[in-house]
Amino acid sequence: MRKKKTIAFIAAAALAAVIALSLFGCDRFGGEDLPALNDIYREYDATQAEIDTAELQIILPDGWQVLTSASGNHADSDIGYVAGLDAFIIVNTSTDVLSLVKVPEGDDKAVTEEQFVIPESTAVQAIHVVGQYLAVRTASSGGQVGVMNSSGRWVVNSSLTSGVTAGLDEISSSTLSDAIRILDDELVAINPAYEKDPATADTRNSAYTPVYRISTGEMVCRVRTGGSLSGLLGFDGEYLTVESSAGSTGALTYIYAVPETRTENPNLAYAQNGTFDNRNGFDDYYTESLYLGDGRFYVHTEWTVDSGAEYTYSYGGEYYRAVRYFYYPDTDSRTQYNSSYIFLNCVNTYYDNASGRCTYDAGSTSVNVSPSSFLNPGYTYSSFGLFVTEDKTAYYDQFILDGDLDIVFSLTGNFGIEYEGSTDRDEVGFYDMLMQCSDGYCYARLTPSALRVYRTDGSLAFENDDYDFLSVSMQNGIFIVGIDDDGDKLYGGFDTEGNLVIPFSYSYIEPFRSFYTYAVTAEGNTRVLLGMDGVTAPLPEGQTSHFYDIATSGSTALEKRGCYAFYTTAEDNTRLYGVKNMSGDYSADTVLEASLTTCTIYSPSSDNGIVFVFGNDVDGNYRGYLLTSSAEDAADGGNGAVLPDWA
Repeated sequence: MRKKKTIAFIAAAALAAVIALSLFGCDRFGGEDLPALNDIYREYDATQAEIDTAELQIILPDGWQVLTSASGNHADSDIGYVAGLDAFIIVNTSTDVLSLVKVPEGDDKAVTEEQFVIPESTAVQAIHVVGQYLAVRTASSGGQVGVMNSSGRWVVNSSLTSGVTAGLDEISSSTLSDAIRILDDELVAINPAYEKDPATADTRNSAYTPVYRISTGEMVCRVRTGGSLSGLLGFDGEYLTVESSAGSTGALTYIYAVPETRTENPNLAYAQNGTFDNRNGFDDYYTESLYLGDGRFYVHTEWTVDSGAEYTYSYGGEYYRAVRYFYYPDTDSRTQYNSSYIFLNCVNTYYDNASGRCTYDAGSTSVNVSPSSFLNPGYTYSSFGLFVTEDKTAYYDQFILDGDLDIVFSLTGNFGIEYEGSTDRDEVGFYDMLMQCSDGYCYARLTPSALRVYRTDGSLAFENDDYDFLSVSMQNGIFIVGIDDDGDKLYGGFDTEGNLVIPFSYSYIEPFRSFYTYAVTAEGNTRVLLGMDGVTAPLPEGQTSHFYDIATSGSTALEKRGCYAFYTTAEDNTRLYGVKNMSGDYSADTVLEASLTTCTIYSPSSDNGIVFVFGNDVDGNYRGYLLTSSAEDAADGGNGAVLPDWA
């Protein structure tokens, strides 16, 4: 098998053979016949107006509050605000059950329990939202999971399951996602360990996973997965893939066309041409599939051979025989695909719900990156690619592909980056291809080998390779950049012309939403109000620090992009909390007066440009406010920057 090697970044030209086949120069992407960068990559509005308004969003009934952390009985639940439904996941502090409530329209923001999407009596303890549907786990005595629509109606009834026990589950501590999974807008899979559908009890088999249609609520088939939901994916409501790397025979891929209705025996047999497994007993057998849309899959299979046998390429001291196909499940037919390029570890926007398919290493943990957070539909990212020369020697690369698997651009061809040695397919060493576009500029957010900023027309705005970069985030015209400085993570800032306007003297910098922002100095660990020009604001009159009144939870400051929670002390020594912006105008920076006896400041991970504050007022009412801008030209009420929090 391939051995993992230490990653080495070389800012040098690629091999001559690769250069000869490079698609573009390193200082420009695109061309007459190639798409613009913002055609390939998601483009976000990264300009937000200064927060100056707290808009009341909701007042909850007694005993209810917004769930802002996943722990205990809710460790496997989504939390907070669900943008696609304009709703909050809420928890009853007495009964510890969850519900979902939509933001009320009109001026009356007080809601009653009758307005909840999920009645309290359902006793839900975990919610996971996929599109317009909710996978839920209940606290019933039998332990059940099911799927509701956004109106709270069961579309896959929880009565079809039993035996799901939070925290004690033998399959996984992540009970909900391993008990039931919404595969796409139509298909739902239930772990066979919890299946209790009386209509199909006579054909039940613990190795086969039942699949339901949302449109009917009925089981349509079972597919052989070995008894779990791992490796099971759904596409367009019509197709399923099962991929597994377990077992002594190596990886396997099975592809199914899903029937419209259930047959007498719902346990599907393997499709003759949709089966890719190691029935021939090859060494180090590996396979993976990629759905391209319109009922077409790309399937890669390979295995190791002796140097004297027929092989496709050599890499890392091993010899590989690779056979690749396009597979069409509607007709159970396949055609062979040939290319001098190898595409592995591929994702596109069909794989948003595929945990582990697209990840990056964040210290000791691996973080999932949703492909649709950086790719537009129709394009594929291959994080482990190879270019095979005429003598069958393979060289590592990464690719962006179009729907026909034509290379749009590559790591070597565009960035001139060559990998020293060989790397395992499971180890992604470069994240330069995981780009996003913001306000006319495109850049890689995760550990880029250099800070390269392109305009959407493909021209290079600037490049800097003076540092070991860890993260990049653009907001309001400033690139906040994290670097590794002899083991310390430091932050600074560049403007759009590549000038270092903020020195790397900070352990944290919040992206800008006005001229000033919250930052913490690396030396002294001091909170400061930092300007876009790298100069700190004058201190408030009579104060010795900028954030003298900032509220904290332990040692953590309660702040988010563009604002922070502050406190005052009432005559009875009760603390009251409010919100200030970071304008630097201390006479007019209060956004919400100190009127809350409790305070949580929160941004959803799917959009860290949105900021809410939650808390109880002096009368005990639990309120939620959206912190926004009154500027007339501010997109989406001042919250137009939709920036996923994965960098």
